[in-house]
Amino acid sequence: MNVNNIEILSNEQLIKIQNKLRELESTNVYTCINKFGYIGAYQFGVSMLKDLKYINNFAKTNKCLLKSESWTGKNNCYNINDWLNNKNIQDQALIESLFLNFKYLKSKKAIKENINSKELAGLLMAAHLVGAGGANQLMKQNIICDSNGTSSLIYYNIGYNLFDDLVASTANLSAI
Repeated sequence: MNVNNIEILSNEQLIKIQNKLRELESTNVYTCINKFGYIGAYQFGVSMLKDLKYINNFAKTNKCLLKSESWTGKNNCYNINDWLNNKNIQDQALIESLFLNFKYLKSKKAIKENINSKELAGLLMAAHLVGAGGANQLMKQNIICDSNGTSSLIYYNIGYNLFDDLVASTANLSAI
């Protein structure tokens, strides 16, 4: 998948989002499983893994991720171990999930034509935490929290400020 499908974000910005999400979600541990059953470096659950076609539609809870019959075999992921032991697939799935969230948020008009990269990064970070619907709620001033009590606003702000160093380094280059 071409990582630059999310219109206004550069590849460098998408990689920064990916790296920050991996750090926040699992402290960069690809084999992580949390107490709620979210898995991998980006702590995906059954819902997003179904949207990404890694998990069959009959799976209803994160406990289903432990069952081989829940997995579709996409990208040779036939069970949870295949998923946890493949960094490239997890990284690719994160980019795919950002694109799905982008499409949803755009369809709900949460992403306006004049959105800037900082706002988009904030929305995509919030969507990763609480789903695209939760990020859409944030745009309506409704703050949603995940199972751990982390708010969508916290992730939005992290994403919003994520490119500050890129802006600073670009400004420093233009001063030369």
